[in-house]
Amino acid sequence: MLALVGIAAIVVGQTNEIAAIDALVESANKFSESNPRAKKMVMLQQGQWVKMLTDSDHLDGDQMAKEDVEAVVFAWARGGRTELVNCSYPSQSGDSIGYLTTIYRADRSLAFAEYHYSGFSPMEGRVTRKNYYSPDGGVLKSTTSWTDLDGKKLPASVIRENSSWIAELFFDMPDYPNIRMAPYVDLLAQ
Repeated sequence: MLALVGIAAIVVGQTNEIAAIDALVESANKFSESNPRAKKMVMLQQGQWVKMLTDSDHLDGDQMAKEDVEAVVFAWARGGRTELVNCSYPSQSGDSIGYLTTIYRADRSLAFAEYHYSGFSPMEGRVTRKNYYSPDGGVLKSTTSWTDLDGKKLPASVIRENSSWIAELFFDMPDYPNIRMAPYVDLLAQ
């Protein structure tokens, strides 16, 4: 009986932590939408992180990612700390893009990460994974959705065929357990 009470307490604690993270995500999103001047921008260009002066520094004349741009980061800070980070990983062909949105707590630990793939090749569709993290870095909850470009669930056969490279793609998108670990954090402070 005590084991069941302990398990119930853990579930309630996780539910409360997830609700707190959802509130943090909502707050960070509202802040980013209503405070465009709080946005800092950097890009990984030819292996080096550089500060961006405009939202379009990473684009060429055709509004496609420049060939030498590997990643673009938009970050919003409130009260001197980075709270929300949006990273995009464009394909040079323009047929797909990976996004990673991370939300950090006041202690700068990772609270939430949403990985997103959208494209036409090698798979036509969208994949979104949402991870909720405890303050010590453990995953509290993880969900993944697979849809076509119209939002309809993809068949199990498509998911099986593509799950390993999607997992690898998401693994290659760094979700730093603490924002201070991000290689571009010093540029964001400038």
